[in-house]
Amino acid sequence: MKFGPPSLSVEQVLDNVTPFEMNADVSLLYLLINVLKGKVPASVLLQINADALNWNISAKKGEYKNQTALYLLLSAASRGKEEAFTVLAKVAENKAVNWDVPLEHVKNAGLTPLHLLMKLVQQRKPQALIVLNKLVARHGLNWNALAGNGSHGQTPFYMFMKAVYAGIPQIIAVFEHVVANNFINWNAKIIEEGEKGITPLLLLLRTAIKGDQKALAVLAKLGENKDINWSAQAENAQGERITPLHLLLLLVLQEKPQALAVLDKIVTRHGLDWNAPVKTVGESNGITAFYMFMKAVHAEIPEVTVLLDHVVANNELNWDAQVLSGKEEGLTPLHLLMLLVQKQKPLALAVLDKVVARHRLNWNASIKVAGNDSNGKTPFYLFMKAVHAGIPQATAVFDRVVANNELNWDTPVLEGEEKDLTPLHWLLLPTGYQNIPVNKQPIILEGGIAPKYQPAGVLPHLPQYERQHAFEQYQYNSQQVFTPLPFSLMPENLFRDAFQINEQEIQATLYSVDGKLDNSRPVFFIFAGRKEAALLPKANDCRCILVLTQTEYEEITRNQIPLEIDMLVVHRLSSPTHGEFNQLHLLTARRLAAFLVAHHFQLNHFAALDDNIESISFQAVSPSANMKAFYDLLVSQLESKGCISVSTASKTRKLREHELGSKFFVFNMALIREYLLELKDVFLLQPPASEANKPLEDAYFQTFLSVMLNGRSRGYEMQPKNLCVLQRSLQHRNACAKTGMKASIFVGPESLTELAPHQQEWLQEALLVINDYITKKIKRYEEKAKQLEVVDLGVQHGLVHHVEPLQNDSSPSQCRQGQFVSAYQTRLKNWQDKKSILRHYQVSAIQAIANQTEPACSILNATGCGKSMILYTLSQEAFAVLNQGELIAVVTPHIDLSNQMYDDFKEYHGKFESDYPLERIISVSSDSQSCSIRLLNYNHSLEENKHILIFCLDSFQKFCEIPENRAKVRLALYDEFHSYAKSLSVLLQDQPTDSLVVGCTATLPAYKVLHNPVYSYPFTQAITDGYLAPIIADGLGMDFSKENVAKLIQFLPTLLQHQQHPGFGKKTALATTKGIIYLPSIADCDAAEKMMAAANIPCMVVHCKSENRKQNIKQFLQQESGFILAVEMLRFGFNDVNLGVVIIAQNLNNPNNRNHVNLLQQMMGRPLRKLGDKIAYVLTFDDNKVVIDHLLKETPHVNIPTNDYLSQSNTYYLDVKGECKVVDSDDDLVTNINPLFTIEVSSDYFYRRKLLPTDSILQENDDKEQMRDDDGLCDEDEEQLFKRYCKPWSIGMKRKRESISVDTAKQETPMQQGKLARYRCS
Repeated sequence: MKFGPPSLSVEQVLDNVTPFEMNADVSLLYLLINVLKGKVPASVLLQINADALNWNISAKKGEYKNQTALYLLLSAASRGKEEAFTVLAKVAENKAVNWDVPLEHVKNAGLTPLHLLMKLVQQRKPQALIVLNKLVARHGLNWNALAGNGSHGQTPFYMFMKAVYAGIPQIIAVFEHVVANNFINWNAKIIEEGEKGITPLLLLLRTAIKGDQKALAVLAKLGENKDINWSAQAENAQGERITPLHLLLLLVLQEKPQALAVLDKIVTRHGLDWNAPVKTVGESNGITAFYMFMKAVHAEIPEVTVLLDHVVANNELNWDAQVLSGKEEGLTPLHLLMLLVQKQKPLALAVLDKVVARHRLNWNASIKVAGNDSNGKTPFYLFMKAVHAGIPQATAVFDRVVANNELNWDTPVLEGEEKDLTPLHWLLLPTGYQNIPVNKQPIILEGGIAPKYQPAGVLPHLPQYERQHAFEQYQYNSQQVFTPLPFSLMPENLFRDAFQINEQEIQATLYSVDGKLDNSRPVFFIFAGRKEAALLPKANDCRCILVLTQTEYEEITRNQIPLEIDMLVVHRLSSPTHGEFNQLHLLTARRLAAFLVAHHFQLNHFAALDDNIESISFQAVSPSANMKAFYDLLVSQLESKGCISVSTASKTRKLREHELGSKFFVFNMALIREYLLELKDVFLLQPPASEANKPLEDAYFQTFLSVMLNGRSRGYEMQPKNLCVLQRSLQHRNACAKTGMKASIFVGPESLTELAPHQQEWLQEALLVINDYITKKIKRYEEKAKQLEVVDLGVQHGLVHHVEPLQNDSSPSQCRQGQFVSAYQTRLKNWQDKKSILRHYQVSAIQAIANQTEPACSILNATGCGKSMILYTLSQEAFAVLNQGELIAVVTPHIDLSNQMYDDFKEYHGKFESDYPLERIISVSSDSQSCSIRLLNYNHSLEENKHILIFCLDSFQKFCEIPENRAKVRLALYDEFHSYAKSLSVLLQDQPTDSLVVGCTATLPAYKVLHNPVYSYPFTQAITDGYLAPIIADGLGMDFSKENVAKLIQFLPTLLQHQQHPGFGKKTALATTKGIIYLPSIADCDAAEKMMAAANIPCMVVHCKSENRKQNIKQFLQQESGFILAVEMLRFGFNDVNLGVVIIAQNLNNPNNRNHVNLLQQMMGRPLRKLGDKIAYVLTFDDNKVVIDHLLKETPHVNIPTNDYLSQSNTYYLDVKGECKVVDSDDDLVTNINPLFTIEVSSDYFYRRKLLPTDSILQENDDKEQMRDDDGLCDEDEEQLFKRYCKPWSIGMKRKRESISVDTAKQETPMQQGKLARYRCS
């Protein structure tokens, strides 16, 4: 044992102890005892060698008998001895120390050092929390040691759970680890009166109720623990009682998935006490666990409702236990069951017979909630309402309920609309639909008529305001994908049985191997008019029935249909009121056949769906749910409604109340049969045969059901989108519309004499409602059509783009006399840049257009040097000499660029203070914010004004298909025409007379379409002039190949995190910048996105099929850093001055292929826009770099790269674990690895820096402000542009690598000498 300074002896420290009479361990005990007694200062503890001592040794006698040295040390810490905590931290690292030694002292029997530590933890002692953190990593701690007497039965784990409940962060952090790696006694009870019966399990549940996610995660795993007592009662000092089962059900009512999973596991076990009541002074007094379970069933929590039958069948349940206080006073589980019976919930109806079989149920318990409509209602009152409603399961047990129970027939309802009604009232009131007390509501139909069915035809859309966010976005845990009609090689059709249906109303044949239809399995009728193209759900545990005509059946069965698919072949449909249906292929006839067959086989429910549904997404109990689970989900939502439907997925349209359904329906056939008693009555659900070829047959039956059921329930309902949606297939769509069907009002059957009076009333009211709906929708659509013809498109388009229309547009309709081209060029020759907005080369380009003599010409202008401003100026000057009805067409390669061009023109209109109305600039494309070609052709307003139309190429080609449109174009400006040179050559063949064509590009196409440029300003000159950022290109150390692309993707995060940018302000590694990575395929982009996301590098994939592409690009423009992964998108026309790097990982290595050269030039031009001292950086495959070096060979480099960039030489490799690693290529480690590629600083940079005059100074650009396309240099600056290089120049030295210096060159390796030499200035 080591004690402090030499001057402090053991004899001086210990009182009456001779150190020579005991060993070091015994001395430790006496030292600790004397510290506790105050005879020795605690500071002495800091001088002992804690690692060399036995902390498990215990005192043999005296008041500290059985206490180990560790226990004594903890006692000192608990008395506030800070030095004890310091020693304790060292002791915690000693794995030989036993924390579980219990005391045998009567007062503190069972206490262990772990108990004392947890007491300090509960006091939030920081040092104790640190010690605990070290201990929990060990297995074998006895967390279940029971302390008796004064410690009231606490275990260390109980104390740990109290700390968890208190929310101590350090405890919560190790919570899951402690539970996962130790055997835990969750049932250990406290015996103290104030916390009597409280267990760790109760504390866990209370923590979970507070919303603690880790507590919920631990709870989820307890369902498998069969040793847990969920019914153990806990009692506090006030005598309040509760069980863990109550708290678990409270979490179930909150629909916590973890609690639902536990409940599913434990209900199968016997021994749960469902009848123990809560005892409290609050509102929950008297509530049993079973009452809470029934509340969850009543709340229609799917995971609970499926357990009802098992709980009822396997437990002795108290259905009569009343809530004794609060807002639910008087309610019993029997009340809740009867409410479910009234709603015809299948699971409640299924257990009703089992419940009433019990004698002596208390049917007379009254609800005692003042101010509530339920006040005074008894279970028997609710039961009698169900009997009166004709619910079969209720009427079936009526006699037994009356015979076996003492019933109070006269208990009145005390409040609400049913005040003073009694159970006897419902017995005496006649039954039947005509006598059911109704509270009829006006029938409201919402929805629309699809444009394809409108008499006016499909109308074009006006430009729409941009949606910042989708209306509704939901996540679903299950999806069922529908598949095309499968065929097999075996002649399986021969094995099906044919079941004939020969009724007066229907003759049909059901082909099936599963027998006749019944209620044992879900039934899906699929209207398979698309025959082989029909999409079907998976038929597992379901009856999947194709509804066909005889001809369709014969065509389909030429192939072999799998046996699990049934076929219903309809031969004849006939009705005395609705006539003979001769066109059995129509959807109306197929629907009728499904209704009739369901009625014939006495089905309670069935589904009917179209054959063009691609998939269904829904919220299921289990993510692996199948089509049967989806059917059961819908049936559980059906309740007493006539039918329900599934809405079509849409991110831009909200679901409206009363909206009519389509595509997928589930019908409550049991309810419908109560009203349509005979088979012939079913025809009322659909129009007569004479109107079977009209659309809206689905709206017809939903309207009829609403009328028929009005006052009792809803006829139809669309399910909320957070529950389920369907996705339509885009293939073979509009099959019905192609027949030419158009919406019109329904006339109905010619004669109604065959119908009963109440059926006549239903039909007449249904026709009034549906026809009023149709008439209004058609009228509104026709008004819209007239408006579209005359609306001013410029004004409408402007409003969408936040452009206020000019109130007094006084521009003359005729602005010139004579030819356009001559007037236009004369205006250009006289034009001056009075505001000095343009740069010198932009002015030169405009002057070149003014002086050229061909009808079509081109200009070449570098990327990032303001092509759009040149085009705007040309458009602005042309607009001034247009006459009414004439146009300027600005054409871009695709929609994104046409949108960008419009935004540029809108900005320039204000910058130039143009005097023509801004609303006369219109973007034309299929984009929702633009005008479509269909809209331009439909509308007449273009003839009444002059316009600048900005097209995407596809829209302009369609526009020119109409000669009258083409003839209006006086000036056509083709932006980036290199990308569509061949299409342009076709367009030029029909160029109108007296018109001018100007092409503008940064790279000339290989296909010669226009004359040589009348003016050129290449990017090399723009860089030299300082309008564009200087550029450096490095190779990846490997050539292009599929294998090397995969290698690059694998190493992409590592590369971005380690490669230094040559210069961009404070941005260092590439990962801190913004860039675009061009990859060969979308699959490569997706793979790269996963790699970068795993490394937390912001990125997004952008391609033509990207969802929300427009919004994502806007978001990217606002980011400080991040990357876009693209294939063909954003190669040209994309402007972001903050781009610092592009990585080109595509095969563009042929210098003789003009397309390769152009694409490289366009892509490497993305980061060229000037911003302070930025250097544009390009990384590409070595064979691509050869082409780039050729493009840059005459371009001097004017900015100094950073030393960090110049000094890097990174070798990338995989370590033994397969992880991506990087090492300096000069490192000795390189000789022991298998390098995959090495990125060196390009020698091209050192060559191009020498292109500057030999007496010039190379300086960093001090301009820190953003330089835009349209920012120019003043005259003085331009004159001095090259004078800045007129003094001797120098360049920053590469930083010296470790152990290498210029003065010790003799010690350098040949490789190092070569690498360093190129940085040394001669």
